[in-house]
Amino acid sequence: MRRERTRGTAISRRPQDPAFSATSPLPGGWTVAAFVPGERLTLARGGKVELREALRRLFVVLGATTLIVALAAGAMQASKSFFWVMAPVIVLLLVVVVFGLLALLRSARRAVAGTHLVLDAGAGLVSGFAADQTLAGMRIEPLSSLKALTLQVRRGAGTNPRDPKCWAVLELTLTDGTRLEAPDAWGPDADFDATEALLLPLGRELSRLSGKPLEVTRLWTGETRTVKP
Repeated sequence: MRRERTRGTAISRRPQDPAFSATSPLPGGWTVAAFVPGERLTLARGGKVELREALRRLFVVLGATTLIVALAAGAMQASKSFFWVMAPVIVLLLVVVVFGLLALLRSARRAVAGTHLVLDAGAGLVSGFAADQTLAGMRIEPLSSLKALTLQVRRGAGTNPRDPKCWAVLELTLTDGTRLEAPDAWGPDADFDATEALLLPLGRELSRLSGKPLEVTRLWTGETRTVKP
């Protein structure tokens, strides 16, 4: 009697990340404004997001200004010696006001101009706002000036140590060291794979358009891998 060989359970393969499309969801208030596969991609950040950030920063500036006026008036009424005791606190609040005004100006400029990120392979151009420069305007540069394309994933992020978050951010770095603002994603600290996956399709499309490899780094391990477009 012939005995049939039983087959074992097939090993499941890791599913492929979905391809990027004009309807792909993006985190952080970003949307796809225009997309021609392999030629041009325009991302835009909603004006409501910038307006909400501007209002939040305005609230901080007004609150700090109110505290300065109240402390200065109260200290002057008490005595000159007490005023000089409170002077360091007043100076600190003045610093908060100055940086708050700069941040408010940044949000206002971006709300008016429309925060965006453009990669145009046909025209050979990349356009966007500097991510870490408060007063910097919009940059329009040759695509050849794009030095690196990275996706960094960090665990233990956020302001609450009792509820750490995972943070993933795309970075487009120019040859002069400027980083252009791009979408980022937040998620539960343990769900770092899912948070990373939110930006991988977009990262691969940016890699295809720019001709630069996408380097994905998990900062808590130092592991870096290259993702093909």
